[in-house]
Amino acid sequence: MFQVESFRKDGVGRFTIGFIRFVALFRAKAVEEVINSMDHIEKANEYKFFKSWLGLGLLTRFVDMNQYERKNISNIVQFYSTGDKWKRHRKLLTPAFHFKILDTFFPVMNENAEIMMERFEKIVDLENSSHRGVDIRSLVADCALDTICETAMGVRVGAQSDDTNIEYVEPLNSVLTQVMHRIMEPLLQLDIVYNITPPGRRNRKNLDKIHSFIRKVIAIRKQEFETTIREKQLDINKIGNEDVGLLIKKRYAFLDSLLITHLQNPNMFTLKDIEDEVNTFMFEGHDTTSVSLIFTLLLVAIDKRVQEFTANGYSVPAGCTCAIFIYFLHRDPKIFPHPERFIPERFEPDAPIHKMPYAYMPFSAGPRNCIGQKFAMLEMKIMLASIIRRYRMEAITKRDMISIDFSILIKADTPVLIRFDKRSTEE
Repeated sequence: MFQVESFRKDGVGRFTIGFIRFVALFRAKAVEEVINSMDHIEKANEYKFFKSWLGLGLLTRFVDMNQYERKNISNIVQFYSTGDKWKRHRKLLTPAFHFKILDTFFPVMNENAEIMMERFEKIVDLENSSHRGVDIRSLVADCALDTICETAMGVRVGAQSDDTNIEYVEPLNSVLTQVMHRIMEPLLQLDIVYNITPPGRRNRKNLDKIHSFIRKVIAIRKQEFETTIREKQLDINKIGNEDVGLLIKKRYAFLDSLLITHLQNPNMFTLKDIEDEVNTFMFEGHDTTSVSLIFTLLLVAIDKRVQEFTANGYSVPAGCTCAIFIYFLHRDPKIFPHPERFIPERFEPDAPIHKMPYAYMPFSAGPRNCIGQKFAMLEMKIMLASIIRRYRMEAITKRDMISIDFSILIKADTPVLIRFDKRSTEE
């Protein structure tokens, strides 16, 4: 039973799903006390359903960790607390997201945005003539997938072309759906049951394809690194992320930083750790970016103005899962008057919202905030600017016409149709 009155008053409510107790939070004060804690940073039990896909990357670490890690180490001396390991990995990976490194991704993002615009060009005139508009979901999602594959792994999968790598792209799209299916279906939450069901067997095949592809990419890149180190007689311990050009002639990818970290600390950061972090980058950097941009484009198309300008006193019992309802947090009328209106002025540099870091947190906050938030913002800005420079937009789909799919991410379950009109050269 959900406690509605306390939820409305203080942004704190309690409910149960089966035998699991939850405390739901959506007011900034309550959220701050939880998310800024260094003690309560263990991931909820539901994250275990990502483990077969993402392993123990930054997102999923702290999921049934003691038992999992003790099964996967050959020497107990190598074992150390999962909290220390997460902190250590976070510290090792943070330099890979330095703004100087992110700047090197501009060419990749621009090139993929240009391919997206070429696809727009081919269909805009045809669709606009019927006044039906263009469903932007696949156009944006494919561009985001190509971008994250090239920036994370240094490989092209051709999601925006006719030469798509179906051995990776199709399984990737399927696995995300299966995770949410398991979370919502109690009978499938037991591995022993799920693994013998048709969805479980299909999911296993898809995961095998994903992991095989990732391992092959890692092995090829690692071999190139080791060959160069041997031929040039380089000291790997003196090489930093900014020196990747010494090791490989190809464009920099996040994988390169992971390989340098592994070669410098092979026991502390293993090849399995690399695989888990690459899979995590792919999950966190694909759908999240595309969904955000799809809704941004819809809001901009609805409001043509913007196209012209460039636990709160409550005791939480031990063992409860704290569920931060970001959907409601970002619609708190005390912080956001008229929360359902698109008012971009709320986020101007001197707006009050910037003084309340826990009232608006699209990339989470605290010690487990999103490590790739600057990367995501850069990618979305490039894609959005590419579209707005060339087209004026008019929303065919209105907000009240959208059916929302509350899965792992909040997605549009119905077409998002926008009419695009080319800007004149004088604009």
